[in-house]
Amino acid sequence: MAGGLVSDVPTVVEMTRGGSKAELPLSSLFVEDDSLHFDYGHSLPNSESCCVIHGHSSRLSVELFGYQKDDGMILDFGIAKRIIKSVIEGFDHKYVIGSKYVRIIDGRARVSFSGPKGRIEIDVPKEHLVILEGEATSENIVNELSRRLMESLPVEVVAIKAFFFEGTNKGAAVFRKREK
Repeated sequence: MAGGLVSDVPTVVEMTRGGSKAELPLSSLFVEDDSLHFDYGHSLPNSESCCVIHGHSSRLSVELFGYQKDDGMILDFGIAKRIIKSVIEGFDHKYVIGSKYVRIIDGRARVSFSGPKGRIEIDVPKEHLVILEGEATSENIVNELSRRLMESLPVEVVAIKAFFFEGTNKGAAVFRKREK
């Protein structure tokens, strides 16, 4: 799994506070908010039930891991929420699809594939797509969301766990630590 395992993250760090050294535990904060919803469309060309173009109303919750700064926080909730929202805006009302089904020609995306329920061909502006390396599964979507999040978060955040809900009762999660 890209991003590592929880056991790969150090549990204690030596920090200087007021001239004295103290060991601080790795802490976390989580952001789960009704405003972290987004809608997207996708297709899974090899799936009997999901090979047609369809959409989901989704939600993202994120746990951020890090060491408390002098102000006692890893990161201010408002800043964390603003960063998370900016990342999910890149998926909101977009069509998510695997790269092997897409050709970009003159700024337009040509998506085509044959699935169990027939051939699909669409032509859209490329900015209407989120193109993934693999299939547009919940696992790959949360992996891409977490990658973008980690790139956007300040270095005080050493790892994240992102929970992606594809609707209300299913989804995927990923743990990602900051690459050195």
